[in-house]
Amino acid sequence: MLIDPSGRGPSARQLSLAGLALTAIVLVLLYLLGLRYTGRFEDKVGVVALLTSTGDGLPAHADVKFRGMIVGSVAEVQVVAKGERQRAELDLKPAVAGMIPAQVTARVIPSNIFGVTAIELVDNGRGTATLRAGAEIPEDTSEGTVQLQTTLSVLRDVLDHIQPEKLGRVLATLADALDPAARVPGSTIERLDRWLTEVHAVPGVGNLLGDLGRAATALSVSAPDLVGVLSDSVTTARTLTERREQLVALLTNAGGAVDSVNALFARNPDAGKEVVSGVGELFGSLAQDPSALPETAANFNVSLQKLRSVFSFGPSRQMVWKMDVSFTPFQQYTAADCPRYGTMSGPRCGGASIPEVAPPQEFPDQQQPGWLDAAGPKPVLPTMPVLPTIPGLPMIPGLTAPAAAKDDAPHADSGGLRGTSAVAAIVGGRPNAAQYLLLTPLLVGGAMYPVNGVGK
Repeated sequence: MLIDPSGRGPSARQLSLAGLALTAIVLVLLYLLGLRYTGRFEDKVGVVALLTSTGDGLPAHADVKFRGMIVGSVAEVQVVAKGERQRAELDLKPAVAGMIPAQVTARVIPSNIFGVTAIELVDNGRGTATLRAGAEIPEDTSEGTVQLQTTLSVLRDVLDHIQPEKLGRVLATLADALDPAARVPGSTIERLDRWLTEVHAVPGVGNLLGDLGRAATALSVSAPDLVGVLSDSVTTARTLTERREQLVALLTNAGGAVDSVNALFARNPDAGKEVVSGVGELFGSLAQDPSALPETAANFNVSLQKLRSVFSFGPSRQMVWKMDVSFTPFQQYTAADCPRYGTMSGPRCGGASIPEVAPPQEFPDQQQPGWLDAAGPKPVLPTMPVLPTIPGLPMIPGLTAPAAAKDDAPHADSGGLRGTSAVAAIVGGRPNAAQYLLLTPLLVGGAMYPVNGVGK
């Protein structure tokens, strides 16, 4: 650079300052362009997505999608909670942030075939609220997301275990098979024409192919249900395996219950027939009058309400019930049982439904009163022994002891001492009341015989 020494042009200092100013202006422009490139001058809505995993990593400026449309980018990813969670800061476009529901959840998806990840906002239903700046979006834990993450993990593991040389041989073989130079031009079409001609000659091939297509269509439609059934069957089999002992115990108890029922019907062969016939008559009556049960329930409800209003009285609002329980046989209601009070009478005191005389009761043979054969022989009722009189004790008026049972068998020896004589022989004199009460039970049914003048 030439500087005019005459002083008519700019001096060296001025040129230096001008150069520095130009350099500063260029640097500022570059900085501003950088800010423009990074989106610092764009309006954006900052939200946070809380994730537990981002796959192979979530790069900065990764796309944020909602319903297939890019609505923002990833600003930064931070690891929090000692590595258990990742906090992704998202910058959303203000034009679309107001259309995204606040109920969305976030998940990590592959955005292209090269494995570049992105964040997708999953719509969980329409809502009135929308995303605002500073909102926190939870991670999506739906079944579809879990299956997607599982598929990606399995695919990554498969690709990691694939050997490149073997994959290269497979791809080379496939390329050779598809290479048109390996075959004569037109040979593939000729083979296809021959094959179609042979297939067309098969009788009914059209119907078979139609049935095959419909079967394939039905299978594709029912594939989710089939997979669900298989999953349920696996769960059922696992449950049966885990609770095998309980299943064996259940089957054993069921076998014992069946044996008990068979033994019950074997002892009572006509009981099942009578139960079935009785149930048939019951359901037949219900079928003839289907409104009987609803009317009965309604009347019972009305009766309970009236009963509650009648018996809830007093300061404690309590019910006091007095019931007489009778163990006498059932007697059918007749016109003679009609409640009457003076000239007034209660309901059901006459008419065709109220008999004047109760019909005779008829019971099946199994319900006739009697001694059951399974109970064994009838016990022999013991006879009441004759109560001896106690000396000095007056008799109770009106109380008469039953007569002793007569023994028709002759006694071999009737010379023994019994009763008061036996007690007197033991005590050596006239017994008092205490001696009589203590010794009389010991001599019941026996006798004393004197041996050499001494009682024995």
